[in-house]
Amino acid sequence: MKKMKPLVLAAAIHVFAGCSDQGGPVDPGNTNGNGNPAPAVSYREDVQPIWNANCAGCHGTSGGLTLVGGNSRSVLVGVVSVGYAPEVRVVPGDPGRSVLYQKLLGNPDFGQRMPAGGALGGEDLETIRAWIAEGAADN
Repeated sequence: MKKMKPLVLAAAIHVFAGCSDQGGPVDPGNTNGNGNPAPAVSYREDVQPIWNANCAGCHGTSGGLTLVGGNSRSVLVGVVSVGYAPEVRVVPGDPGRSVLYQKLLGNPDFGQRMPAGGALGGEDLETIRAWIAEGAADN
């Protein structure tokens, strides 16, 4: 029985060491270098084109909410909504608490559905939801 303990201990060490079939640590998946998952949605490449195609006609370069160009994220993330204060336009990591996402869904607690006169397609809506859920990165 005493000879069995070293064998069990060796097996336990092997299991808990996190070895892969190559002998190295198990890859946790797509990461951003610090062990956290890298965002799958790019603001510049995925979200901004949605604003350009669906929102910039009304939310262009004038008015209180400008969704064109390189500064659009800065007027959304962590910014208190003018019409629904103290609610925030985009709460990083929480689409359910983000006024922007609620307006896109058509939640009547946040006034008229956006974009005006229509609705975003399911894929565009999911892209925006995922971007917010991933932390609303500036990428």
